[in-house]
Amino acid sequence: MKLNDLIKSVDCEKVVGNTDKEISAICQDSRQVAADALFVAVCGYSIDGHEYIQSAIEKGATAIVLQKMPDNLKDGVAYIKVKDSAEALGRLASKVAVILTGKNKPIYTPNVDTGDFVIIVNTDKVKLTGKKLEKK
Repeated sequence: MKLNDLIKSVDCEKVVGNTDKEISAICQDSRQVAADALFVAVCGYSIDGHEYIQSAIEKGATAIVLQKMPDNLKDGVAYIKVKDSAEALGRLASKVAVILTGKNKPIYTPNVDTGDFVIIVNTDKVKLTGKKLEKK
């Protein structure tokens, strides 16, 4: 999937770098990053994902969603600054769900599988709201 299509669902404050690139995976754990991945630097209670941006880039991440822009930007990496990276991760997950079900295609029919294949790493960070957990 294209990065520029994915980030349409995110409230971007600033975008630096080329967003016209294919993304192979979305990760919030730098240990799980693979080539051409989108790394989401989430600020947690005890761990700040921004500390692992360099590690994610070294492992092949070509795009970073973050709250704090680093001083040194690496060529070839797209940086997407957002107000809340955890919220952005949720919105990206929702976008992926739409692609998985095929709802983004004009030929979408609820009883026909028209979805694409998407890899989601670290689904433990995805939160279901309302009665979605009970209905699944």
